[in-house]
This record gives sequence, C-alpha cells and structure tokens, in this order.
Amino acid sequence: MALSNGTDIRSDRLGAAYTFPMGLKVGLIWDKTRAIAKTTGVETNRKAWALPMSYRTGAHNVSFTWGKAGDVSVGGVTTASSDTKMTMLGYEYSLSKRT
Repeated sequence: MALSNGTDIRSDRLGAAYTFPMGLKVGLIWDKTRAIAKTTGVETNRKAWALPMSYRTGAHNVSFTWGKAGDVSVGGVTTASSDTKMTMLGYEYSLSKRT
C-alpha cells in the first residue's frame, strides 16, 4: 500500500484460533509491519502479537485480549523503550430475536 506522502507500507499477519467444546476460545495473532519512505529509503519495522480469549455461555460472552508490540526499528537502529502492551476486557449479551 502506498500513502500519499510516498511511503510504501507492507503488513503481514497470521492468526489462528481454537474453540473448546465448553465454550472457551483461544487465539494467537502475529503481525509484522514494514514502512519504506521512498524519498529517503529509510525502513521502519515493528512486530506485534496478541492473545485473544473468550468464553461464551448462552447469551453471555466474556472476552479478554492481551497484546504486545515490540520496539520500533528505524533504518536498522532499534528505538529503546518504544514497545507497548495492550489489554482489553469485554462483555457481550446477545438479545433475543423478539427484542
């Protein structure tokens, strides 16, 4: 994908999930993003991954995701302390068709 400022971006993502018979679903997502500035040729890289989990019982669904993005590498030089972590907690209630 090319942005209007002349930067080419490529992102590779791989994900998988498995649902256990009791309603527990566990997944894993891996992502690698690379951006190359056409004017300078500088390449920026970052890798990230996430572990999403959810539990469904009847109309109730509780979900939790934990993710981490690694340090940013610009032109082969890693930027210290540029990593980040993310957590998310969610709840969903499915209404009946009559509602």
